[in-house]
Amino acid sequence: CNKKEETIVQPNEPVTATADAAAVDATATTGTHQPEVAVVDGVGVVLPQSTYTGTLPCADCSGVQTDLTLNSDGTFVMKQDYLGKPNGQVTTQGTYDINGVDNQYVLLHPNDHADTPPYLIYMDKDSVQFRDLENGETPTPSHTLLLVNP
Repeated sequence: CNKKEETIVQPNEPVTATADAAAVDATATTGTHQPEVAVVDGVGVVLPQSTYTGTLPCADCSGVQTDLTLNSDGTFVMKQDYLGKPNGQVTTQGTYDINGVDNQYVLLHPNDHADTPPYLIYMDKDSVQFRDLENGETPTPSHTLLLVNP
């Protein structure tokens, strides 16, 4: 059977979707290699579009104003403004994968940045927190963005 069920998952909610693994593998990408849905352990999962915002710490500026939008099609847009820096605006687009037992970890894979490792974020009910990619630990100070548009 090549049917797949898609379930909208809220942050902090376990996945209840089921799918035929071959069907997910066959339909997970389009000709442009953009996933139709985010993939969790071979199961198609759709997150509702959500936008998070906040100011992240910066070593050589007053902060990085960051707006992150996770789209329901498995893509993301992250707009960052390095405060106090001329030409400090950066927009990063890419795809994301949902990971972890409770679907609380998301890997952001930037497009056109082959040398840039993915970003690891931890999803909570009303925030996302950037984590260390190597060990999943929370950096100090915290790198948290708050949900503004569920």
